[in-house]
Order: sequence, then C-alpha cells, then structure tokens
Amino acid sequence: MKRILLTTIALFFAGFFKTFAQQEPQFTHYMFDKLVYNPAAAGVDREYINITGLYHDQWMSFHAPEGESAPITQNASIDGSIHPASLAARNQYIGLGFHFLNDREGFIGSTGFLLSAAYHFSPSFGGDLSAGLNVGMINKTIDPKWNAGFMNDPLLPGQTSAYGLDGGLGIYYSTIKYYVGISALHIPESQLKWAVPYNIGVGSGADYYVDRTYFLTAGYFYDLPNPDLQLQPSVLVKFDQATTSGALTALMYYKQKFWGGLNYRTENVTALSVMAGLYLTSNLKIGASYDIATSSPQAFGGTMEFFFSYRFKINIPVEPPTWDKGVRFL
Repeated sequence: MKRILLTTIALFFAGFFKTFAQQEPQFTHYMFDKLVYNPAAAGVDREYINITGLYHDQWMSFHAPEGESAPITQNASIDGSIHPASLAARNQYIGLGFHFLNDREGFIGSTGFLLSAAYHFSPSFGGDLSAGLNVGMINKTIDPKWNAGFMNDPLLPGQTSAYGLDGGLGIYYSTIKYYVGISALHIPESQLKWAVPYNIGVGSGADYYVDRTYFLTAGYFYDLPNPDLQLQPSVLVKFDQATTSGALTALMYYKQKFWGGLNYRTENVTALSVMAGLYLTSNLKIGASYDIATSSPQAFGGTMEFFFSYRFKINIPVEPPTWDKGVRFL
C-alpha cells in the first residue's frame, strides 16, 4: 500500500510538470514553518500542536508616486497530529494543518487559506516518511487606488476581485539529524477572471493565472565539538519551467537558547540576510532578520522579517472506570 501511494504521487508530479511563472512569496525563516511549502509537513512534530506566524516587509524604503506597495506578506499556520488506534498500533498517524496567507504587491493583493492532511509512517530504513495534500481557496484583488488609465481597453481590469480553487501535494522525510521534502503547489493552476466593472464601459477584463510552483526543502542538524553549539544549514529551492531560485541558510545555535546566522537568497533581486532569535521558553521562540539587496535596485532599501512559534500539548487524562455499589447490587 505504501509503495502504491508513493508511486501514485510521483506520477502525479511528473504528469503535471508545467508552469510559467513564479508568484509564491519566499520567507527568510522558511525552516521554521515548513507547512507553507509542503503539506506533508503537517504534524511532523507528532507530540505537539504548533502555531507559527511570519511577517515579511520587503524593500522598506520603497515609495511609489501612485501609492503602490512594495511586497508585504503575513502568514499564520497551525498543525498537529491525531493517532487513531488502528494506525497507532502500526506506528502510523495522521497530521492535520491549516495556514492563511495575505500578500500585497503593488496594486495586487492575494489572500488564501489551505487545509492540509498528511499520512505519516515509519519506513524500514528508519525516520518518518509522510505524503500529504492541501486544498483551499485563493483570492486575487486589485487595490481601489488602481487606475488603468485607458479604461476602455478590454485587456485592462478595473477594481475587481476573483476567487479560485487551490491545492498541492508533497512528500516529506525526516530523522533526528536531517529532513528533506519536495512539493508542488497551485496544482489546479486556477484561471481567475478579472472583469471590467459594468459602470466603466466596454471590455471583458483580464485573466490572472495562478501558476504551479515546485519546492525542494532540506536541512541538517550538525553537532559541533563544543557541546553548547549546533550548526543547522538548510536550503530552499523553488522552480518551474521559466526559472529557478532559492535560499541557502546557516544558523548557529548556542545551548539551544539563542541562534544567529546568514541567509543568501537568489531571485529577481539577490539578497544577504542576517538572522537572530531566541527561545523565550522551551516552547516559545521568536526571531527576526534583515536583508540588503546585493544586486540592483539597491535603492529600495532593506527587508525586515519577524517570526514567532509556539507549541503546546493537549493532554486528555484517561481515568479507569469506577464502580459504585447501589442497593440493587448489595
């Protein structure tokens, strides 16, 4: 059954390998919220419920004469696991997750949510292997400040909004020392209809295509000779038929309480990021990063990103049944 499941997903990835552009936001703290890029990561921390938030403010000094915005992105995620008795007996379980994304770039706004489910099992070679999917909705809007200029042009939309189906697939493998995952997002490649408002005049508006994007994530946990230090390199690659971009990160942990490191991102604008964070408690951590473009246009300024993550357990005590004697049983 496991072989059939993995083969089916592999064929599904191969059969749908067609896309044209990149639209997915890229976070500097991608290693702390894997659910954003791979639905199979839902429930990977099998003992906890995890809540994560990300805020990305790109090119903070960017100011446009018409009021358009530089990219600003927020993401919120929650995931956990359930352990049905029929699966727990075979060391298997189900991971569930939900994440919400809000993105603003120029005059275009994007919001969406995805529900994720993953099937986890322990293969014969050890570790945890999972296959997952997500499904949800995506919305693309044009800001009310948008002015097409030539309002009778049938290819220019007015102030409008459109919804479409969204979904993806992923495979994820993790051990104590490393993890690796591959995923395909926006598989339906929804075609969103941006129509010209009726009060403007002629024209049918424009179509917005949500292009399929593929991701590869991987990371390693390396214990240094000094027991207080741990090195955690990680990589994120996103690709399609048009282009490939990614990020390479190296974080150094001190006593599992503080961390700092560097991130190098290659995209339309390459950037080098400085990252730092700490554990406020054993279950609550926060972090921040600041990056500067290493290629033009450098005049847009740096980018700030903040993140937090909180995990907790839900313990439901199971008490053995007790019997009370009544007069009928004396």
